[in-house]
Amino acid sequence: MLVTDVPDAVTRLGIGGFLSPQQLANDDLSVVIDFQKDEMRQIHRGDALDSAGNALALDPPRVCSDKDSPLQGLAFVIHANIEGTAADLLLDTGAHHSDLLATSKPGKALLPRSDPSREAVYAASGKVTPRTVHDAHLHIGALDATRDIDLIPGKQDDFCPRDGVLAMDILKQCVIVLDRQSVSGLCKSDETKPK
Repeated sequence: MLVTDVPDAVTRLGIGGFLSPQQLANDDLSVVIDFQKDEMRQIHRGDALDSAGNALALDPPRVCSDKDSPLQGLAFVIHANIEGTAADLLLDTGAHHSDLLATSKPGKALLPRSDPSREAVYAASGKVTPRTVHDAHLHIGALDATRDIDLIPGKQDDFCPRDGVLAMDILKQCVIVLDRQSVSGLCKSDETKPK
């Protein structure tokens, strides 16, 4: 557990703490984050989900474990395809909008289709002004979706290298199962971006 001050903007939203669901899993129990029902629960490892949808990850995810940190951070990177280019995306339920690093291979491939964004966004590196690729087709596991994708400046993270982030604009239609070694899930597929 880590105790720290949160920014005033977060406090004004009524958020008093942050939870790392994957840290709640153990050798016997997995954590289910059901965004479709707005709930979190535990199930025994190996139990089937009582939900329908398209598989979020067909290949095993890459697990990033920060053993040098006092918090022992744990993150998952899953394989995706964005407009025909392979991409490794960090599963990030704390991020609002999916993005790619502009310097990554898929980011460079999409750069000619991007437009300057009018709004700055907050990334791990601070406030940045992205470019946006409108109506990009994403194929993640068996899930197909069309969304706007931000191309953000920045470089690879040493702890968990990836091309970008898979965020709540996609994950809000999913039921995700996390344990200490893997992540899986089922997502409702839609071919249109939210209005």
